[in-house]
This record gives sequence, structure tokens and C-alpha cells, in this order.
Amino acid sequence: MQACVLVSAMRLVNWPKAGIPTVCLRINCWASISNWEPLAMKRDVQALTEQEFDVLVIGSGIYGAFLTREAAMRGLRVAMIEKNDFGAATSANSLKVVHGGLRYLQHLNWVRMRESIRARRQLFAIAPYLVRPHRFLVPTFGYGLQSMWIMRAALLLNDI
Repeated sequence: MQACVLVSAMRLVNWPKAGIPTVCLRINCWASISNWEPLAMKRDVQALTEQEFDVLVIGSGIYGAFLTREAAMRGLRVAMIEKNDFGAATSANSLKVVHGGLRYLQHLNWVRMRESIRARRQLFAIAPYLVRPHRFLVPTFGYGLQSMWIMRAALLLNDI
């Protein structure tokens, strides 16, 4: 079974003329849930006008690549278009998570942790309409610096 890259069952005949990016990365793969193996990758703009696809993915960052792979594994004919090179920006704006400095605690790097907290506070002050707190789960296991109690203390320090 072959899949090209993501679209809702429409024919993409006039896309290049409409000013939409004209670079298409075509991926042929075996679409099998247990064994996904890329066979070839090539740019094939003409395939967009000559073939029909089930899904069109716009953008080849991490999300676009993942969606393309998942759709192909499920047997859909997929087309992917990208205005730059494949994976050039790798979804740089993906999660938009503001780093709070917790990872520096792991190495007891208090200076970097404080800098990170200060930068986060400045962002909250400058653009409160762009930043908001999110609840999240942190799996903890182990002893010492990896224990649940240390993580709780770190999160309390992080909020001060």
C-alpha cells in the first residue's frame, strides 16, 4: 500500500497558480501499523495536480511529519506541502511553553534557575495576554533529588 503525503478528498489542480507554496514532499511508504518503513522521499509538485489524496498536511515540522506518518500508517493517501525545506523550522512555535527553570534544579544550578524564573516573570509582566499558567503532571520516581518530596519543594520554590 502506498501513501503520498496529508488532504480531505479534493483535487489540488490550481494550487500553484493560487499562490500557495508549490513545493511538495512526497513520501512513499508501506502503510502498516506494526511496520512503517519509508521507501523514498522526493519533491513531486506535479503529483499534487495529477493525483487525488485523502489528506493534505501543510507544514513539515514535527507536527506535520507526525500527522503525515500517522495518516499513511492508517492507509490514507497523504500529500504534504512546505514553503521552505522539509523540517526547516521543526514547529518552532509548537508548544509555546515558557521555561520555568525546573530542569536546572536537577543539577542544583540555582543561578540559572533564578534567571529563568526572573525571565518568566518579566514575560508575564510585559505580555500577560500572551502567557497563562497551565496545570501539568510530573511523573516522579526514585529517591533523593528524584523523589516526589524534592519535586514538591522545587515547585514551591519555583512559585516564590
